Amino acid sequence: MKGISILLVAVLMTVQGFSQDFKKFKFGFKVDPNISWMSPKSTDIISEGVLVRGAFGLVADVMFSERYAFGTGVSILGSGGQVSYFAEENRSSDVGDQTFIVAKNRKYKLKYLEIPLTLKLRTDEIGYLTYWGQFGLGLGFSIKATADDITSFRSQLVEDPETPNSAWSDEGADGFTIDKGEIEEEGLDISDDISPIRASLIIGAGVDYSLSGNTSLIFGITYNNGFTNVFKSKEEGIKPNDDGNPSFDDDAISTGGRNYDNFNLKSITNSFVVTAGILF
Repeated sequence: MKGISILLVAVLMTVQGFSQDFKKFKFGFKVDPNISWMSPKSTDIISEGVLVRGAFGLVADVMFSERYAFGTGVSILGSGGQVSYFAEENRSSDVGDQTFIVAKNRKYKLKYLEIPLTLKLRTDEIGYLTYWGQFGLGLGFSIKATADDITSFRSQLVEDPETPNSAWSDEGADGFTIDKGEIEEEGLDISDDISPIRASLIIGAGVDYSLSGNTSLIFGITYNNGFTNVFKSKEEGIKPNDDGNPSFDDDAISTGGRNYDNFNLKSITNSFVVTAGILF
């Protein structure tokens, strides 16, 4: 945040040094529907498609000159995607808590407060149109994270009555059978699993359509490429084997029952954003 403050002060000081024959500050409102997806950084997570998300917020151009501006503002950015992976999960039942290995198909619905920090280059007005391009960084702060899950059960951790150890079993125990089909759940709060900060690269282009005076409509398309891990470092999954099943040791009972191959969940989120708004 200190670096951002220094950058903003430098921009404002630079603006004051230019002549006064153009408007120094433009302010407006926008909506940003987007197509968002997750790009896993491990082959142990499979991307399952895109989500249609949205955003809205304020846009501000701090003008260096008629052609150059510092583009910023604030947006409520919808992001996310759909992935599948194996994981260990605890579930409550009539006979107490049970531990399972599950196959999870999850839609991540993430929401960030995003502040763009970009350089915006503009053409002279051609007719009623001014064309522009921009590139820079986006700094996002997680404000909400939910998930829609489809969960199927693969193995259960079962106590061995002969020893103090446990082992994974495909049979289930205590009347809790593995063959439960699929469980669908919506709107799960996963805020504790998601990193609080998202940084991204922003590249965009668009056009301003002059209405009258300093008022114009804005239209644009932007690629928002995240480059920080969506997940907190503690989040783990279970690696699949060559057959596409969870890769845990068949002799796990000899080592306490939890001897599977795990990995840290790592993924970024990307999106193509369409912008429409009004600038004053």
